[in-house]
Amino acid sequence: MHDSPTSGPAPLKRRWPADVWNKLTGLDARLLEQLAYLARLQRAKSPTRAAYCTPGRKWLAQRLDCHPDTISRHTTKLRDLGIIDKKQRRPVSGEWQTCLYAITHPLGWKFAQLRAVIHRVANRLTKGADIASPQRGIKGISGSTEALRDVLARGRLKFCATTI
Repeated sequence: MHDSPTSGPAPLKRRWPADVWNKLTGLDARLLEQLAYLARLQRAKSPTRAAYCTPGRKWLAQRLDCHPDTISRHTTKLRDLGIIDKKQRRPVSGEWQTCLYAITHPLGWKFAQLRAVIHRVANRLTKGADIASPQRGIKGISGSTEALRDVLARGRLKFCATTI
């Protein structure tokens, strides 16, 4: 069998099935963004370069403006979808410690980056809203930036990713 330099396996494109993508909500995106940020901070200071984080449910709930039980439901959903790894840490003096979270799927990292980029763009649009003319919108964009911010904060992501 003769292998030429151009022959070989085609590059692997990572895809999420549409059913997994359509189960993700705006809160899932914000939660992944927070977990990815904390994991990157942990990796920077860890001698083993391990990317995990151990935030408490109450702390995450305050950051994401929701109830701690909602955090539990969404982290369990992300674990069941195979995006993150969630492990309950053993009790110390009879009290359970916070969970250990690690983003296991490579697209989980990409999804968190996408959410961060969209968040930055939305902030930029909102800052420029004061100087935009009401008829034209911001640089030709019609519609309210508050609606965009609301969709990013709470709404469902209505599109399906093919390849990231």
